[in-house]
Amino acid sequence: MLVLRHNSLAAEDLFIVERTMIKFTNGTSFKITSEFEALSKSRAELYGYVLGMFVALKLDIAIGATASQLLDFIIDVDHGYLHNPYHSFFHAVDVTAVIYYMVIDLNATQYLSTLDIGALLFAALCHDIGHPGYNNVYQVNRKSDLAVRYNNTSVLESHSCTLTMDLLTHHQLLRRLKKVSHEAGKTVTEQQFRSSIIKMILATDMIFHYELQEQLGSLIEHITPSDDEWDSDEEDNNEGDAQPPATDIHSLNRHMDEISVSTTDDSRPTLQPPMVNEPFDIRSPGVDLDDKQRQTFCNILLHAADISNTVRPWPLCQQWSDLVIQEFFRQGDAEKLHGLPVSPGMDRDEATQQNVSLKFSDFVVKPYFEAFAEFLPAASTYVDTLAENRAQWERIRDRPTSVTPPPNPEENQLPSSILPKRPILNPTGRRVSVAAGIVVIPDHANLFRPASARGHRRGLHGSRSSSQQVVPTRSMTDDETMRSTDPVIRRKSDEPGTTLRKTMQAEVQRKQKEHNLLLTPQHTGRSRRSSSLDPETTKSRLNAPCLAKVYPEELLILSILHSNT
Repeated sequence: MLVLRHNSLAAEDLFIVERTMIKFTNGTSFKITSEFEALSKSRAELYGYVLGMFVALKLDIAIGATASQLLDFIIDVDHGYLHNPYHSFFHAVDVTAVIYYMVIDLNATQYLSTLDIGALLFAALCHDIGHPGYNNVYQVNRKSDLAVRYNNTSVLESHSCTLTMDLLTHHQLLRRLKKVSHEAGKTVTEQQFRSSIIKMILATDMIFHYELQEQLGSLIEHITPSDDEWDSDEEDNNEGDAQPPATDIHSLNRHMDEISVSTTDDSRPTLQPPMVNEPFDIRSPGVDLDDKQRQTFCNILLHAADISNTVRPWPLCQQWSDLVIQEFFRQGDAEKLHGLPVSPGMDRDEATQQNVSLKFSDFVVKPYFEAFAEFLPAASTYVDTLAENRAQWERIRDRPTSVTPPPNPEENQLPSSILPKRPILNPTGRRVSVAAGIVVIPDHANLFRPASARGHRRGLHGSRSSSQQVVPTRSMTDDETMRSTDPVIRRKSDEPGTTLRKTMQAEVQRKQKEHNLLLTPQHTGRSRRSSSLDPETTKSRLNAPCLAKVYPEELLILSILHSNT
């Protein structure tokens, strides 16, 4: 029985949540497929599906939380999302469902541990929390409070990280993680788990798109046998019956009774979700990736899910595109109202939905998912669906009634102040708007072809471009922040545990010493904060000093963690 502590639901809704969760975990009725429709479901059903994903994978047990605690958290995450056409709780659930589908049906689980998957689902659910429906470009150009606080760098992604950390602290979901993971055989601290979530959410900023694509090529090379290994395998096979490969899940996890393995036509093991009444152990990944590589793969997965609208079946692709274009045109209208340059694809008088979708799918999604399918062969269905959807967009595309204006010369190069303090893989070219932000289409279409596992990988190192353009304008007032009427709502958290606070403070001090910088204290003598949603607290937190202004990029994660102490 589900019992809520921080929220309340009508008895009928709570019954729907529990029924949906039970049916999902038992596998009797509900299943996550590429055709999952979040937009057609009630709030209670969405809660049940998300809770079911966590319980089916035993992630509640893995982190030492109960299903009731997770439901409380999920409801508060919903409250943290604003009522936008696209960047809403429905989008969050949809991305979470895509991640679940990738983990189970596309066999991504062979590369991940149980807690990797847990962090991935948390990041997917929270990756756009607090998003105001106006992207980073708008925040920077309007000089919003959020843009100032996060130094014009990954503004909305950093904001989502902060809100996520606040909620995790408030619900104390991870307080038993270290103990439970230690008992299961692999100790993972709360700070490590939080840091992993933050890295995934920050990686959803489109300025890292090409960098993730390049990293995906490196992973392909890592898992692909060399010529010598192929020759060795052939010699072994000629000597007798082939032995099971080292990555076989049976041999690696025969002590994990809760995992059942089925074999598909291509003889690749596929993990089936365990039942809730089975014993639990933390599962290790079946393929040998180190911690950094698994983190990179999680970043790649979340970004793929975040831009997956165009690779979903046509009815879903069109539905989500309708919502994206609503948000685009709303921002374009606001930019005109405030005298700002209208972002690419957001001028309702110039752009068309079909052209925006075709550019996005041809130059951004297609190369990324071709490489993605090379790493996860079962994902080739996404590439096929993308081609089918392209034909649909071409079929309904309106003939141009006006000439598209030439790109602004400033649209292909941006000030370095808004970029990470390290070289990133981003080409020079024309900026286009996408649901997750802004991305640059390379001047040469084949510049970022998917990396071949056996061939030569090409990339553009050192060239910097981004998703934002800075223009002189007056500052936004607090009552204008992000939206004309609605304030950005955030949740105040409870104080974290003493041990965690001391650990993070020590780490921050160590980093300071390394970089010969001084830390300005942000909070002194602070009393325990309540759990209420308070716009006034939002303003005071937004005006607090920002470590991202002072420290190099590697301290951004620590600064977000430290802001909760």
